[in-house]
Amino acid sequence: MDTLEVRGHWATMEELLEVVKIHLLCYENTVKICKSSPTQVNPLDLTFATKFVAMYLFIKVKGSRPMTYQYLTVGMIATAKAKGGFIDQKTFKTAGKYGFDSLILTDANVQVLNGYISYVRPLLKPQCDFVLVNRNGGQHGKLGEIMSKLVFDAIGKYIHPTRYRQIVETQSLNELPSAEQMILSEDQKHSSAVAKVHYQKQRSRQVALKGHECLQKLQGAKGSEVDEGVHARLRDSTSNARPSVEPVQNVNSSPKKNALPKRILRSHRNIHRVLKFTKEEDNFLKEEIAKHGFGQWTAILRDDDFQFQGGRTADSLKKRAGMKMPLA
Repeated sequence: MDTLEVRGHWATMEELLEVVKIHLLCYENTVKICKSSPTQVNPLDLTFATKFVAMYLFIKVKGSRPMTYQYLTVGMIATAKAKGGFIDQKTFKTAGKYGFDSLILTDANVQVLNGYISYVRPLLKPQCDFVLVNRNGGQHGKLGEIMSKLVFDAIGKYIHPTRYRQIVETQSLNELPSAEQMILSEDQKHSSAVAKVHYQKQRSRQVALKGHECLQKLQGAKGSEVDEGVHARLRDSTSNARPSVEPVQNVNSSPKKNALPKRILRSHRNIHRVLKFTKEEDNFLKEEIAKHGFGQWTAILRDDDFQFQGGRTADSLKKRAGMKMPLA
């Protein structure tokens, strides 16, 4: 874990919840523009909205495998309310391969999905019934990469879905009693031989519900704060939104290439930034090479005499030392 932290591959639950808060304003603005001025929407904003929903589902709903959300359909969302927010495992295409995969959606979750399904998704000209679609209107893939990208943009750390599940289970060891740790762990497993042989709908729902309750407890006040932020920001923009099944277009016909108008300015969009070396880091690197020897990058990185910026790696020190800079 120490190595993961040094490399920027580990984060706390609070940091991951902060990712949702950081991107929420941009998502709110995108939904509002799609609702009020759909002809003025930039295609990049539509792509961002899809990425936000995928990242939000990973962090706030279950922390499950990417395929769960890849095969989530509009029809599932539309009927979830009548089932107390449940989407049962057996409705997924993944049911035959994976174990407990039921989902439970809260009001805040549905609010986020309503805005996307009602106002953003139609502008992507969907050719399938899956919730998350790409700019060609087809089923969106590589959702794990989407989550990693938005998390890095927000907090500068590389966290993918599998790593997030590890963070949830590790943090639960310190904050939840053993019984709840087991429930949360069971809810997040990729597969279960017991579930495959003895699957019952009620058991899957029970696992999903208890797992949801444990995750809510683990996220604590910060999680509630994020939910309140969703309600406050999306209340007006999604007040008239109703999830509905849209007609599926012929997948053999080519999508219409209607170019959207000139791009509009987007506020509060996080842009990928290179982690530049500071003058202090350069000076320390010079001193440490003299101390440990050229090539001892891991030893230099772990030296307690100076702390490099978060996310700095041994490989980045090696590359920096090889550049034309005043190290001699």
